[in-house]
Amino acid sequence: MFLHLPPASRDLGTAGLTADLQRIVLPAVTESHGEPLFRELMAIGLGRLRSFRLVTGRPPYAGLLPLQEEDAGVFFGRREETRSLVDLIEKLAKYREKRMVLLIGPSGSGKSSLLRAGIIPQFRQRPGWKVVVPDPLNHETAMREMDAVPSNLVVLMGLDQIDEAVTESDGAIFALLRYAVERPQKRCLVIGTLRSESLATFNERLGAISDLIERFVVGPLTRSDYRGIIELPAQAAGGSLDPNLVDALLADVASSRVVPDYSQAESRSGSISSDALPLLAVTLRQLWDLRTSASELTLTTYERIGRFDGAIARTAEAVMAASRLDADDLAQLRRAFLGMVRIDRDGHFSRRPLRLNEVRGRQPRGASALR
Repeated sequence: MFLHLPPASRDLGTAGLTADLQRIVLPAVTESHGEPLFRELMAIGLGRLRSFRLVTGRPPYAGLLPLQEEDAGVFFGRREETRSLVDLIEKLAKYREKRMVLLIGPSGSGKSSLLRAGIIPQFRQRPGWKVVVPDPLNHETAMREMDAVPSNLVVLMGLDQIDEAVTESDGAIFALLRYAVERPQKRCLVIGTLRSESLATFNERLGAISDLIERFVVGPLTRSDYRGIIELPAQAAGGSLDPNLVDALLADVASSRVVPDYSQAESRSGSISSDALPLLAVTLRQLWDLRTSASELTLTTYERIGRFDGAIARTAEAVMAASRLDADDLAQLRRAFLGMVRIDRDGHFSRRPLRLNEVRGRQPRGASALR
């Protein structure tokens, strides 16, 4: 790499560098060489997006749960969407044409991880912004939290899985949203996630302010995206994967195809319309926990656990073995799980939060798992 800086520019920092840089020659550099350099440049802020490092002691694969803010260092596969959303949010905050951004997609598409580990950490680091992540069912506390933000800051309120509260009879979520988007004295922008099949109900309940919504469809991942999701978290933790394992995982991702409703999304070259992301997440976490050495994930281990199907079965069996529930407990737990499923008039399924006081009869010994 050759850089020539005139003497007058050497003390101007990044501005001087970019003003006088004519050419960078990187002979024989492949993508595998460039990626570590690119990540380091992002980490020190030389890019539109800030990169993050893996939190010490935190596993690089989260399993079935969505990634959290603490997992920003291992959030890969949605860089294009993250960059587009950051630009969109900043534009909307500046011109105030819209007051809400909805990340829309089917269950398992990665909406929650994109919000929690992708967008929210970016704005935590941006000057002039204050991120608020309230409990959507405790709207009074959220309102007070927003009111406490100084007027010179833009509030970004993150609401994950809005559809879980969208049919609540008390309408708390709608009161909170109206309060956030209708306040002229302070700039506030809401970003939330919503299952695509809940959009019509959401618009109907929200009323006139639905015109203030910008909809962002979280589309299918490409094969390259999936490769990043598989390889890069292990690298961030100082580990590696057997190349044959990566090929096997990508083949299973492509073959577990279930086509969701991406009709509103623009087609991405090489995209894989699949619900494989949750299956892959569970499998990668098991492979990490069962790795045969301090660092390498192997195809042998993947074959031994039974690939995708075996990984899911092992996870379910481990949960049941740890619960120590008797037959009566299991019957009550089954009723509770059925209560946590909502079916709309079109036959679509979605999750429904279930409070412990809604579970009738004796509480199972493992009832804390329902919280």
